[in-house]
Amino acid sequence: MNKRVMMLAVGLVALLGICQAALAQQFSADFVTTVGDRSLSMKANVDHSNVRIDTANGAILISGVMANVNYMIVPATKQFKAIDRNKLPLLLVYQLKGETSREHVAAETIEGIETRKYKVTVKTPDGKDQEVYQWVVYNSDKDINPIKLAAVDGSFVMEYKNIKVGPQPKELFDVPSDYQDMAAPSAPAPERK
Repeated sequence: MNKRVMMLAVGLVALLGICQAALAQQFSADFVTTVGDRSLSMKANVDHSNVRIDTANGAILISGVMANVNYMIVPATKQFKAIDRNKLPLLLVYQLKGETSREHVAAETIEGIETRKYKVTVKTPDGKDQEVYQWVVYNSDKDINPIKLAAVDGSFVMEYKNIKVGPQPKELFDVPSDYQDMAAPSAPAPERK
């Protein structure tokens, strides 16, 4: 698999942010990232603290907040790789990495869902300030899940589209038992509980 494509896929699951308290806890949607005039759409499934992304190149990314680990699965080769979630830059979570300020801008409806729109300033690793808008679903006056993030200057947008609320099959979030670990080809898939 192309290393650049693999890093893009890993980065996108980090951008997804491992939704800790998702819309109605369970949904499927298209996860769309747009940079300039280019868009990339992937399928997302969320079940409580588990997230699965089916990428355009055939890889599958699975993340479990409670397990604190991500898996990249490559069905074409029946392999998987564990990726430590703490080492990834999480950008699409309520509290953004490097956040220095947050201002409520408006209430807006996205995909038929009431959200709060915030203007957030984050300090980038090179010390510069970057401003983004973040749309967050709330429940009983508590912010629970971002569903859209966009640069104030319009240079990028990440968002869920075509949201379908409902239960997700448990097996979507498991590494198949006959898959081999990329780091240790003879190691079996992790036992999931």
